[in-house]
Amino acid sequence: MKTKCFMVFLLALLFLTLIPKNLSARVNGQDDYYYRDFEWDYDGRTWTWSLSIPRYLYEEYQSVPVFDRLRDGPGGYGFLTTTNDYYIESVAEKLQEAANGEGYSSFDEVSFVLAFVQSLDYTSDNVTSGYDEYPRFPVETLVDNGGDCEDTSILFATLTLIMGYGTVYINPPNHYAVGILGDDLDGYYFTYDEKTYYYCETTGKGWKIGDLPEDFIGVEASICPIRDWLQYVPDYVYVPPPSPTPSSGEDMIEVYVTEVVDGDTFHTFQGYTVRLADVDAPEFGEVGFSESTIFLESLIENKTVIIDIDDISRTDPYGRFVCLVFLDWNSTHYLNVNQALINEHHAVIDDFSNNEF
Repeated sequence: MKTKCFMVFLLALLFLTLIPKNLSARVNGQDDYYYRDFEWDYDGRTWTWSLSIPRYLYEEYQSVPVFDRLRDGPGGYGFLTTTNDYYIESVAEKLQEAANGEGYSSFDEVSFVLAFVQSLDYTSDNVTSGYDEYPRFPVETLVDNGGDCEDTSILFATLTLIMGYGTVYINPPNHYAVGILGDDLDGYYFTYDEKTYYYCETTGKGWKIGDLPEDFIGVEASICPIRDWLQYVPDYVYVPPPSPTPSSGEDMIEVYVTEVVDGDTFHTFQGYTVRLADVDAPEFGEVGFSESTIFLESLIENKTVIIDIDDISRTDPYGRFVCLVFLDWNSTHYLNVNQALINEHHAVIDDFSNNEF
């Protein structure tokens, strides 16, 4: 069986269908990363984004004692505002890239990022950490997929600072929020150092720049400047950037393949069951079943691939995601796995009319 698998793989090398790369990041294995999926609404559309977050970076931040996080109180959260973190820089760049692709103004760009942060779950520190107060670093908030008001505020402030926007923390009684530098905007603002910072609520969906919760109208709040020289610098050499960018239409997602079911279906670590689009491989008991299954295993099992999810139907009647699948083949190209199955005669074309492919 191993010999047959190896021979099939060698034959495949002769007929591979390759496409030029436009994504540079790769994931080496499920144990090295936390995989998180995000979904939020903005500009009348639903946006999706899947991130692969390095485990060792998260663990580096987790090792910071709670005493150090709280040492200077809410006014010292510049310690957690890690604008020099390479991974968070890349997250901000990807969000900005998506906003630029839509032609968003500066106001819409910040609003877009605010909607992303607001989509994270609100959780209480005493439930998730065992501490009454446990402010999180941005990477921790992404991996934990949420936090309380200071956690989402720290994440939002870090992203907007990296993107070049003037940002401060706003600290009403028993709450934490962000102020974005602006002029002549609608809504509530606070003044600091003769500049106006518009209130941004990061907990709960739907709050716009300048929207102030009713409980804080007419209430004094402390303004906390963010001093970047205070920030904690993690001990790491290189962190690969997230990929791809957020999408409101075409979904391109990195997934780790845990099991090949047959020649056109597989399971992923992220919980997806994927059906290769517009190809049909032999079913169990049919001639060619073993060969097609072994071929697909040799290509993608226990590897990271990129799936392009169908924009029209997304899933088939069995709940499987209908996708084109791409494998990182060399430094310049990806392998189109669907086409490789056809080229090697392990599947036939079955052109369904209810998908985009």
